[in-house]
Amino acid sequence: RACFIDSTPRNAHSLTMLEKQIPISNSQDLGAKSMFGSLFANKEKLKSLFITAWQQNNMHRAIKMGEKLVAKDPENFENIHDLGMVHFQAGLLVPALQYLTTANKIQENAINWNNIGRVQQAMKNFEQARSSYDRSRELDTDDPQPWFNVSVCYREEGDMQAAFDELKKITKVYPDHLSTLSDLALHFEQHGQIDKAIELFEKALAVDSEYNPARENLILMLCDQGETERVAKQLDFYKQKGIAVEIKMENNKISTILINGFQFYSN
Repeated sequence: RACFIDSTPRNAHSLTMLEKQIPISNSQDLGAKSMFGSLFANKEKLKSLFITAWQQNNMHRAIKMGEKLVAKDPENFENIHDLGMVHFQAGLLVPALQYLTTANKIQENAINWNNIGRVQQAMKNFEQARSSYDRSRELDTDDPQPWFNVSVCYREEGDMQAAFDELKKITKVYPDHLSTLSDLALHFEQHGQIDKAIELFEKALAVDSEYNPARENLILMLCDQGETERVAKQLDFYKQKGIAVEIKMENNKISTILINGFQFYSN
């Protein structure tokens, strides 16, 4: 069975805000301007090296480049935020929280609060994490992710009913949020409401046909229900992409599904 969705990052790399340029007074000479231009170019190069290392999952180098970048511009909250996220993804939770908190003190925003919550959640500080997510929600009412992360907090804390209740509330405000639809479907399955679960997975795929968690869970659920024709229809999605799919039957029921040679389902 595919699993519930984890809390996910908001803006994986930077906050995509324009870097502040320090104004140069008219009294400065051309030499000073040239020095500033060189400094700015150096920061831009460091930024590029930092992002490249991050994208390549070279966390040690990314941290090294990020620390140099922040040292050159300690008031750039975007860079401090990103350095915190690199630490987070490297599993270094304490410095991650320190950097993200520092960035948020310089410039409070919803992205900072959401990612502070994610680090607190990873530390199992669930109450603090929910408080951070709530603040993120206050600052950006258009983004359902922090609210969804609240449901993940409850689930990780072992309070499945609170997680279920939260997901139902989210769908009333953000009816097309994919992670919420998928997780809510799994909760309905656990409550034995299979038809409702299937309906939600299908709704998620109607919103985005490329949303794999919903399709994978739907196929597994339909297999368990013996819905051979509906399973085959869902598997056509992969066949149309040129992906090899093999279905093995036993006693008129699906016994095994192989996708690209890997076992996807086995009864």
